[in-house]
Amino acid sequence: MEKIIIQKNKKLKLINVLVKELRNISTNNLNIEIRKFINFLEVSNIQTSTL
Repeated sequence: MEKIIIQKNKKLKLINVLVKELRNISTNNLNIEIRKFINFLEVSNIQTSTL
């Protein structure tokens, strides 16, 4: 998984953002939930990009 590089004096612009809310989830299950979300994006043929 790619990591976000934090830079000073830069703006982050989000367009057409998908959100999956994770409440009361243990850190042990976090990777599983992230993988489920990624699978959802792939199955739904949702295009993702990093600019």
